[in-house]
Amino acid sequence: MVALMQTLMEELVEEILLRLPPEDAACLLRASIVCKIWQRILSDHAFHHRYREFHRNPPMLGFICNVECANHGIIARFVPTASSCLPHDDRPGWRALNARHGRVILHRVPKQSSPRDNDFIVWDPIAGEHWELPKLPLHPYYTSIAEWNVWVLCATGATWNHLHCHPGGHFLVVFVGKNSSKMFSCVYSSQSHAWNGT
Repeated sequence: MVALMQTLMEELVEEILLRLPPEDAACLLRASIVCKIWQRILSDHAFHHRYREFHRNPPMLGFICNVECANHGIIARFVPTASSCLPHDDRPGWRALNARHGRVILHRVPKQSSPRDNDFIVWDPIAGEHWELPKLPLHPYYTSIAEWNVWVLCATGATWNHLHCHPGGHFLVVFVGKNSSKMFSCVYSSQSHAWNGT
């Protein structure tokens, strides 16, 4: 009977913990130090899976903006919207171009005529990590680019619901450019650490 009561209590506690707000991750941390049983529940992978499924949409932890500053020029800035996030983080000399699934593609300023001469990095402002991308491959069209854009994508694809993406997971960067006569693209994979172009 005692074992049954303990199991029922743990299930009840898990149901309560499941309803803690995802936008305030500090609640989960504080709950994990209450006792060893709560810590075990909160550190279980099955609980993490249920928590993500229960809340479906991940919370907005912050936003990225490009700020012009007299001292530093352009700054890519992460501005937190949740109390559990670190204070804002700046990347002076970089411009944010695109963001998806917690990652941001940054481009070194000033934006020169050819993106081949510029640097790109992928930045995870929540984890405080960044990955430098190699230079775009040599291509005859890159010297006369009229317009271009770049996107960062999760490498798991469009069929995945992205609730289970984890920091440090693989990503893709898609570069598309055009000149007066041609359109071309190039894809960077974090798995191969290389660009593949068409």
